[in-house]
Amino acid sequence: MTRFLVILLLWAHVSEARWMSKKEAGSVIEKFNVSYDVKKNGAWSQVIDYSVRVQSEDAKTSASQFTIEYNSMTDKVDVLEAYTLNGKTRTDVEASAIEDRDKGEARDYDAMKVRSVVFPQVQIGSRLFIKYRMSTSKPIIEDRWSDVLTLGPGVWVEAFKLNIVSERPLFYDLSDPRGLVSVKQKDKMHLEASNKREIPGWVHAEKDAYFHPGGNTYLWISTEKDWPKFMSVVNSDFDKIQASGVPVKLAGWMKEAAKKKTPEEQILALMERMSRDFRYFGDWRRHNGGIVPRPLNEIEKSRYGDCKDLSSLLTAMLRAMKIPANVALIRRGDNPYGHEPDYALPAVNRFNHAIVQVKLADGKTFWLDPTNPVSSLKPFPDIAGRPAWILDPKGAYFDRTPPSTPDDFQHVHDYEYRFKSDDEVAVRVNATLKNLASHNIANELMLSSRSAVLSNTLDYFSEGLEVKSFKYVKEPKTGRAIADMPIVLDYDSGRVTFSAGKGSFFVIPDGFLNGPFYETEDRESDLKLSQEPYSFKGVRRLKDTRLVQEVPATCRVDSEWMTLERVVKSEGRDVLVSQQVDLKKPYIRKEEFRTPAFKRLQAETKRCFYRTGILVEPLKGSLSLNAQ
Repeated sequence: MTRFLVILLLWAHVSEARWMSKKEAGSVIEKFNVSYDVKKNGAWSQVIDYSVRVQSEDAKTSASQFTIEYNSMTDKVDVLEAYTLNGKTRTDVEASAIEDRDKGEARDYDAMKVRSVVFPQVQIGSRLFIKYRMSTSKPIIEDRWSDVLTLGPGVWVEAFKLNIVSERPLFYDLSDPRGLVSVKQKDKMHLEASNKREIPGWVHAEKDAYFHPGGNTYLWISTEKDWPKFMSVVNSDFDKIQASGVPVKLAGWMKEAAKKKTPEEQILALMERMSRDFRYFGDWRRHNGGIVPRPLNEIEKSRYGDCKDLSSLLTAMLRAMKIPANVALIRRGDNPYGHEPDYALPAVNRFNHAIVQVKLADGKTFWLDPTNPVSSLKPFPDIAGRPAWILDPKGAYFDRTPPSTPDDFQHVHDYEYRFKSDDEVAVRVNATLKNLASHNIANELMLSSRSAVLSNTLDYFSEGLEVKSFKYVKEPKTGRAIADMPIVLDYDSGRVTFSAGKGSFFVIPDGFLNGPFYETEDRESDLKLSQEPYSFKGVRRLKDTRLVQEVPATCRVDSEWMTLERVVKSEGRDVLVSQQVDLKKPYIRKEEFRTPAFKRLQAETKRCFYRTGILVEPLKGSLSLNAQ
């Protein structure tokens, strides 16, 4: 694919939330000029002229190495000039300080490389200059070209210029909510863009700063304005790959899968076998410069592939089994929008991933990602709720993956506390992760060491308490298809209550909304509460105790963003604390949390759920397992 022009660098921050001033920035980009020359066949070259001013000790290291990623099979990189300027003293970068290294697991397959340019004599106050040319002789899509300029909070930019000269007409689509960019088009073959004002960097001293991509500037450029026409070459190339049919050695797989009773079971049987027998290499690797998969026989023989390879192979097997399937191109990653907006102007870099869509005759639609170690008929959150280009040989079109909902991610946690003494408690956790809620642990169990996963799971369920000893009564387990995951854990901890007169104060853990949710008043950024919506139901049973006081009383909060409820009651010899959270919108824009409705939600939630607890006392004597 054409590369993203992104100015988006992050660094650390410490107290008093506000935008960082230019003097406080670790480094400042003084000049970032990009000039494109686009050929009629879609091949292109670009010259980047870049300079940065180093302003802090930390930036001496981060700014002193400039990296250029390229595909050595199709791209050529020439460093035209690189030097450090200290006052009037210029020190050129030596040839020995410019080197290439391989990127990725399969050097002979993707041929991705990184060229590193290391600047000499870097000090606070140094100015670093580099000018280089990158060119490609083979277009990503024949007779097509596209790219995107993205500007988001990161490094301070004083001056940016983009100049494109093309042998084909240029079309553009600008989204610029902060009013950073000016675009001029003299004629159809030329386009220029520059910043209207200096682009501010990061925020200063804000906890868990997060910026929703909807606030970024995006300038999409394409040599076509019609999606079907732009993607016609890609559609045709994928069809040619399918024409060869399923490799002979995979006929046995389909024969075994066909023994399953339902299409759903047959699909999962194939996906599980692929997960076991094929290695996956990272997203959207540019085999021979393009976005077309390798021949199916080559994929089968090598037993590895990227997303488009594995999706093409799965599609071929499903079609051979009379299950309607097509490869779909999609953007993989976080989806802060929930329902990501449609893509207006066609550009191949709208997508970074390939999956499979199945549409059965009974109306059921499945979205399949064969690159995951654990298979699912429902889309995981990294591909949910966004446009997908369906490579249907009858006519390609856009469809949408369904958005994630709280019901997709159900967490049920039951805790039982048995007090051995005032300073020691035995805790049993009985948890079930339902539907897609287990996807993180399930994938980790396939990719990481079991001991590391068990340790991380213990840390999560013990909620930061000191753990003296532990035992998994029922360990987290997974197969190659997603399923509900029951977990039973016993651990011994130190004191979980605080002395409060004759009673003991038990702080009700609030792990689902802690952090920036309660501290939004002075924020400059947006809020990220979770990677996906979820439903949480938890019960905490304090054995052999009596409720003295609940602080505050039972609460329920309803809003468009979330619903929360807590109920405390006595049951026999125990006190039960029940909590329920339905998080509907895990990403919240700054404009939203500044509304009166959100401020009411924040205040009510803080009063009811933040740092609250109950006052309890033992039924007899000290808090003890042996109380009568």
